[in-house]
Amino acid sequence: MKSASQITLSKAWWKKEAPDGLKKSAPAFEKALEAFARADAALGKGRPDAEIDAFEGALSGLAGAGRQVAAEAKDLEKKAADRKAGAELANTVAVMGKPLAREIDAQRRKLEPLEDAVAAGDFGTPEAHKAFLAKWAPKIKRGTVSFAIGLPSNKPEEMRFNFHMSKDPRGLANPLKKHAGAKKFTFGRAGTLKLAAEVGEEDVGARTLCLHLEGRRIPGLAKRIRLMLKKLGFSQFGRVKVLEGGTELDAADEDTPDDIALDAVDLDAPDDGPDAAAAGDPAPVQGAPGPPPPGPAPPPEPKQQAPKQPAPGEDPAEELPPGPPRERLVAIQPRYAAAYARLKAIMPELRPEEATMLKATLVRYGQTVRSREPADALKIIRALEGFAAGNTADLGDLAMPGGPAPGLIRVRIKASPVPRF
Repeated sequence: MKSASQITLSKAWWKKEAPDGLKKSAPAFEKALEAFARADAALGKGRPDAEIDAFEGALSGLAGAGRQVAAEAKDLEKKAADRKAGAELANTVAVMGKPLAREIDAQRRKLEPLEDAVAAGDFGTPEAHKAFLAKWAPKIKRGTVSFAIGLPSNKPEEMRFNFHMSKDPRGLANPLKKHAGAKKFTFGRAGTLKLAAEVGEEDVGARTLCLHLEGRRIPGLAKRIRLMLKKLGFSQFGRVKVLEGGTELDAADEDTPDDIALDAVDLDAPDDGPDAAAAGDPAPVQGAPGPPPPGPAPPPEPKQQAPKQPAPGEDPAEELPPGPPRERLVAIQPRYAAAYARLKAIMPELRPEEATMLKATLVRYGQTVRSREPADALKIIRALEGFAAGNTADLGDLAMPGGPAPGLIRVRIKASPVPRF
């Protein structure tokens, strides 16, 4: 960029600020801006669901074109003939990173009123929700999406799903509370074959709905969902699997009987809702005796060596496999799943406040690892791997736009309770 001016996502801004020499990516970014301008101008003038899809598609196109601009500018920067040209190209690389992501997130907030209007219809009746599921089923089968599911009551047929291609799944519970009367929620990622491959789950077919939880566990969730789909007459998913940290928690298929016994969910229990942190552990029973006083501290185990961190200036992308950004993200997901599982395993060894903070960290970082730049995702994965090995580095240093709030992720765990791998 020729200056450090604020991004405006307009063709005029790009023509003024674009550096010279971007022969391939500059025209592509200009076309993406034109598509965004058309989608932006159409908001509020047609069918809300179609407008939402068009606007989301335009924002995704901008993000992809921005990555192309950054890649070409980075290559040209190495060959720049003078300092001025090099500085403009370096500035372009910087602007196409976090500043562009922040602006795209800000633009996405324009959709909230439309999404609210659409949600009012999608969750109102069984017929409307069946149509909503039919619209999302192809997207779920093609890749992975964010989901939330809410329970207005203990009747499976009254449960309601909400989906989004890229939003933090925690925020998807709000419409369920407002328009479906849901009192309990959980959230995470939904998919079929692609999600199963990312988390290392086997025995999954194209008609298996996989839900990878990042929120609290709900007893018999897979069976409840299977009964809900059956009562709605929705047959595109014949089997349901619920996973957490790559491990299967629950499953149900077409043979699940209608009268299967399900544990009731306490809908009036506190500590739940759209903003509740992930929780897989049951709440303490009222009046139950507390844990016994701790005994003598065990001798500290040898501290495991944390994975090698990059030297100052070292490019984390060098550790990434080759290929398009989405394929690179998919390729590093098993590392995230392994680090997630290791950290979940040590939670019983931590003080309650440490475990709570670590849960919030894992939930909030999950979305970033799946949807941000591969290099940013790899930074988080390496930090989690080092953290699991006893590195007391502050994970809050990795906060990113649209990612965890710094106040919720400053987790420091002493080196003494090192995980037992």
